[in-house]
Amino acid sequence: MEVLSANLTVWLYDYIYGVVGACNNADWEKARQNLHNTHDDNIDYLGTYFPRTFTEVCRIISYLKRDTQYFEEISNKGCFRILSAGCGTGGDVCGLIHAIHTVKPNTSFEVSLFDGNADALNLCQAVLHELSVHENINITIRFTIVSEVKSTKEFCELIDLLSEQDIIITSKFLNEVLGYFSNAYYYFVKIFSTILAEDGIMVINDVICQAYCEQFVPTYIPNSEEIILAF
Repeated sequence: MEVLSANLTVWLYDYIYGVVGACNNADWEKARQNLHNTHDDNIDYLGTYFPRTFTEVCRIISYLKRDTQYFEEISNKGCFRILSAGCGTGGDVCGLIHAIHTVKPNTSFEVSLFDGNADALNLCQAVLHELSVHENINITIRFTIVSEVKSTKEFCELIDLLSEQDIIITSKFLNEVLGYFSNAYYYFVKIFSTILAEDGIMVINDVICQAYCEQFVPTYIPNSEEIILAF
């Protein structure tokens, strides 16, 4: 399969930059606060940061294939149930499905999405539809939830709406939640691991940006060792 820069296949590149009309318009400060993005803001994000997230997640799956026994251990799994938390325009979930499909081409996917921005959620669904059509992947979107997360209460309320998941992925979302409450990474893992399948995995992909306390995220996270213990 022909691949362009950022691991985007030809059809996906053409769709984002041709059909949708997105462009690369980097604004790292604005990208830290996506909750109230306008449609034009989301289009800019789709053309600028979606490809990066797509690539990062593809590389994570490549690592799992190359350096772990994960895919051998789930060789009989015919369907992946995926939750994308704070999905935005869908770079993480689309990269995840694309990458797994290259390893397990006969696998189907049941996807649950939540984000606080309804327009971004709509764009994510549109790209997932294109992915399904162009790569002949059976993708069923089970839930779409528009929810702003400003406390652990919203995390818990979301859990009540969801079933057991094989993969829970979140990308460049939790650093925004830090603006509302600390220990967002710890509470996310602790709460959402309760709906993770026994052989499931959780992927937290984030940026090395300054948190709202002006410390960089990797050095800010309090009780980071507890994230591991939450499992």
